[in-house]
Amino acid sequence: MKKLIIMMTLAAIVCGCDKNDPQGPFGPDGPFGPGGPDGPGMQGGMGQAGSFDETALGEVATFTVEPYTSAHAESETIPSGDEDYIENKSFKGEIRVEYKASGEASVTGAPEGAVTIEGNRVTANVTDSYKFILSGKASDARFKLYSEKASAIVLNGVEITNPNGAAINVQSKKRTYLVIADGTSNTLTDGSDYVTENDEKQKGTYYSKGQTIISGKGALSINANYKHGIDTKDYLRIRPGAFISINAVAGNCIKCEDSTEDGTGLTIEGGTLNLKTTATAGKCISADGNVTINGGYICAITTGGGEWDGD
Repeated sequence: MKKLIIMMTLAAIVCGCDKNDPQGPFGPDGPFGPGGPDGPGMQGGMGQAGSFDETALGEVATFTVEPYTSAHAESETIPSGDEDYIENKSFKGEIRVEYKASGEASVTGAPEGAVTIEGNRVTANVTDSYKFILSGKASDARFKLYSEKASAIVLNGVEITNPNGAAINVQSKKRTYLVIADGTSNTLTDGSDYVTENDEKQKGTYYSKGQTIISGKGALSINANYKHGIDTKDYLRIRPGAFISINAVAGNCIKCEDSTEDGTGLTIEGGTLNLKTTATAGKCISADGNVTINGGYICAITTGGGEWDGD
């Protein structure tokens, strides 16, 4: 786990550096540049290392790290039969939730008694697989889901702010497909204090007790004020195409709590991720189990103070 953190820190540095700058840290004369076998840097990146001048490390602090401004073009192959891909899943129906800046949220397509509405605080409790399509904008809002089967939550141009809890709170241990609808911009924001209901945990702006698979070619911004930006109790998978920006001030940007030895853990297949945390000892990516990064573009920035890890 500690090795992963080190690698992600280097990734954050790399995303803002120009290897063609002769005076830059990765340039020919920089501390991490080619430098030759006897030079100050590393030969060919993974090749023969030369001697290292520790005094040159001061240059690292001058890096300019620029977050990505748009998603990268990515492609993927959809494997037949793999239930982690929403393309292989069928749903009983669609339930549309439209949040309102004034007045009460509206819900259409829901079975009788399946959805309760209190202002813009919407709670769904279903026994079958449904696709929930969220749109509109509201403060003092949330979407909370209980489901006995796999569900999909489609962010279709929605802005949800919950001042006392998670913006999206999935209290289902089943698979959840979080789809960022193509071409849309979406924002999730929580408050700095949470009100606990029924002793239920909710430790992130988006929180799920089950597996979450993120897909789609839209944009999602998450403002995490209480703890984590995305927090899943089971595995988390991010597919290519999405543009995700997370700003965390009190915890980690992404937290995956799947700690089973043979568990999937956190898998990043692609996507463009801007991750920033200003929390003390905050991490852009944190996982209790396995971490697999097969693709994607990640800019990770941590600016919070350090903290001694007794473990």
